[in-house]
Amino acid sequence: MPTKAPFKFMSEDEIKRAVKRGDDQCIVIAENSGTLCWDITDPENEKTYQIEKGDLLWCWNFVERDGEYFHDYANMAPTNVKITTDVKLRLVYVSDTPDEDVHFKTTIDKGPNWA
Repeated sequence: MPTKAPFKFMSEDEIKRAVKRGDDQCIVIAENSGTLCWDITDPENEKTYQIEKGDLLWCWNFVERDGEYFHDYANMAPTNVKITTDVKLRLVYVSDTPDEDVHFKTTIDKGPNWA
């Protein structure tokens, strides 16, 4: 994990408030290295990425349920899509503004790519 994050992570309370407001722009951090596929059912658009510990990933409506992770695609695309991964992900930032600088400090080339 990087010794210093490129932006200030939110506290758990800040994250809970943002999610309750309906904010959907999420940044998660990889707590270990491994592989991740945003949608294993769509290999044409979504490849399996090699994730490194400390990678910051931008996605929409990230949810953890029963040890599994889910996300939405933007712009009227599929929702509640299972993330196939052996990486432990932790939500560190949530906002309602997609053009915030913090989003562009993530590992953009490993983000969801729904066409």
